[in-house]
Amino acid sequence: MKNKITPRVPLISTAEGLYEYLYSDDLESVINQNLTMILLTRRGERTMMLDFGAGVQDFLFEISTGQTISNLRSIITNQIRQFASYITLMDLKIDTGDASLSIKITYSIDATGVVATFEQTLDNMI
Repeated sequence: MKNKITPRVPLISTAEGLYEYLYSDDLESVINQNLTMILLTRRGERTMMLDFGAGVQDFLFEISTGQTISNLRSIITNQIRQFASYITLMDLKIDTGDASLSIKITYSIDATGVVATFEQTLDNMI
């Protein structure tokens, strides 16, 4: 039996007036949604969890230096350790371009051992 884990974001209403959910048989989608929330939430934005969020869009127009990338890598790694402790971070790649930022996270799901990759690209359209 499939168990509902969390609503799919953005919220989409079904014909019955309910919301679409992510289920326990699709952990990778649940984790990818959680990683999206971690990356795109700015610190202080989430009520009652003011230390949640990497706020990567704040780095979109930063001058790309080794120090900037190192800071972002540290923030993302710490956020994953704190708020997604059910995965093991295997690799984190950050690429910058003209007004764009690409993040590629390779992780393993601790409960299953499955290795998956998550990618998020931000550009000046945010």
